[in-house]
Amino acid sequence: MIEIYLMLLEKLNQSYSYSSLQINYPLSFSDEVIKWSKNNIEKQTLYLEENDDSFGIEDEIHTTVLFGITEKFPNATKLALKNIKPFKIKLSYISKFYSGDYDVLKINIISKELENLHYLLEDSVENENEYPVYQQHLTLAYVLKNTNNHLIGINQFSNREFLVNSLFFSSNSRLDYKLRLNK
Repeated sequence: MIEIYLMLLEKLNQSYSYSSLQINYPLSFSDEVIKWSKNNIEKQTLYLEENDDSFGIEDEIHTTVLFGITEKFPNATKLALKNIKPFKIKLSYISKFYSGDYDVLKINIISKELENLHYLLEDSVENENEYPVYQQHLTLAYVLKNTNNHLIGINQFSNREFLVNSLFFSSNSRLDYKLRLNK
């Protein structure tokens, strides 16, 4: 019992700069995506940073709805979601974001509802989001610049649909809250 308390206390003492709201995928699909990434993205092309395990192949398969939320608890987010009903998202082809030190290999997502939700939350929840255009996606991996271009356009996961009936508020204090959408 004391060990559990100490682990929770340690988790609370570690924090992120911001909170975020995201869609988490079913475990079976997440496992499939991670396995595909490991089998198709050459290890030597992964972008890695010492003492930072957030790079390389993504191991927490999700889609960010809004990043940069400044609140620790989801009160304002819950209020903004009060009239949001479950909606579908559809996966599309693989593409890339081109970033400063690395590229981000990703699956594009198609959902007008998700796009609208992002902008609703951006306008109604205190945040420091630095991206003016929301690009719906699911990150596969952080890769070295100009690598893995042969994967761009692949439709491995295209046309898969998911019903989103809950979102996850990942707090900057490292606590997660499941927020169910109204039916």
